[in-house]
Amino acid sequence: MDKQARKSEIGFLGVAAALAKMCIDKDGVIDVGTWLDRRKMVHEWQTGVFLQPWKFMELFGDDTEYEYMTDRFGDMQIVTTVNGVVYYAIIQDYDLIQDGRLVV
Repeated sequence: MDKQARKSEIGFLGVAAALAKMCIDKDGVIDVGTWLDRRKMVHEWQTGVFLQPWKFMELFGDDTEYEYMTDRFGDMQIVTTVNGVVYYAIIQDYDLIQDGRLVV
């Protein structure tokens, strides 16, 4: 890799890291990164945003289709995909679900 390519890659990675940090600093966001999509026969990693359940419902609860699923650790998740990005939250024992919907 030549010097210009290295500088370009360092700059790109720096910008991406700064944007990730800005996302993580938002209230209700736990992490940005990847999410293992087990809904298909061939599992694949997707771009993912890990949210607090209340933040997920604030963003998607009223007008977005989402699904409940069990992850590989046995935890229940709520998941939706918007513009190729998977947004998900893990439902804890103290989260209330009424009539099939998470109540925040």
